Amino acid sequence: DVCSSDLVSIDPLYDDENKITGAINLFQDVTEVKKAEEGIKQNEKYLRQLMDTLNTPLYTTDSDGKIAMFNQAAVQLWGRKPVIGEDLWCGSYKILQTNGTNLPLDSCPMAVCLKEKRPIYGEEILVVRPDGAIRHVAPHPQPLYDDHGKMIGAINMLVDITELKEKESALLE
Repeated sequence: DVCSSDLVSIDPLYDDENKITGAINLFQDVTEVKKAEEGIKQNEKYLRQLMDTLNTPLYTTDSDGKIAMFNQAAVQLWGRKPVIGEDLWCGSYKILQTNGTNLPLDSCPMAVCLKEKRPIYGEEILVVRPDGAIRHVAPHPQPLYDDHGKMIGAINMLVDITELKEKESALLE
């Protein structure tokens, strides 16, 4: 026997003298809606677990650029934990261009990806942590779309290439 969930609505019926003469009872079976909601919760939990097992920094934003989800590797790279639904485009304290000049957040690769609705390849940035440490990063933002082709946000994989850049620099000296 399957237990179902019902949504109940009861409204009184009145006669011309404003006396209650009965009631209208509406029952709506919401079992399938509840099952779908539970499935979504389980999928989100699975996605969060999957993201957290990755050693590569990864995060998502909504279509407005507000951070929706991030993994622990991203927190370690940024040196801070962003606020979901508030931080825009990335969780970095500060971003620089590779020449050391400031890169406004609204010009960062994730912002460009969302504004232009296209993936960004071949970019390199410097991520400045709140403690002043700097990491050389290759971001890989890509738009995310729903089943109807509407952009619903983006995902960004951040590859920390600091050690590679340090070895490259040592070879050039």
